[in-house]
This record gives sequence, structure tokens and C-alpha cells, in this order.
Amino acid sequence: MAKRLTEIDVEIGKRLRNLRTARGMSQTVLAEGLNITFQQVQKYEYGRNRLSCATMLQACRVLGCQPVDIIGEFQADEA
Repeated sequence: MAKRLTEIDVEIGKRLRNLRTARGMSQTVLAEGLNITFQQVQKYEYGRNRLSCATMLQACRVLGCQPVDIIGEFQADEA
């Protein structure tokens, strides 16, 4: 069974991209810090692949941020 990406996965990718660009960092530089390809960074940023917890923590080190900066504060539906 294939994993489905959620709106949260897409939002996390957007936040990763926003943090990276705010720091003036290219996808290539981030990828090198994560020991992955820049294409994989693109997949994370555009929500095509889910960002694992381990990769997110490593990205935080490279970007000089905290996990909450990437995860954000998601609220459960009140409905």
C-alpha cells in the first residue's frame, strides 16, 4: 500500500523551503549538508516525498533552526 502525502507533509515542505531561502541557501548546499541530492531536497520542498524525523533534525542543524520552525503548530480539526 502506497503512503499518501497529507496537507501537513506539503506544509512542512513549504516551511523547509522558506527557511532555506530566508538563509540564502541553495538546494545544493542544503543537500550537501544532508548528504542527499538536490533533487531529493526538491521533492521534500514540493511535498512529493515525506520528510523523515531524522532528516528533519539534520536539516535543523544545517539551517540553524529548531524543529518547531519546520513542523509549526498544527491544530486538530474542531469539527
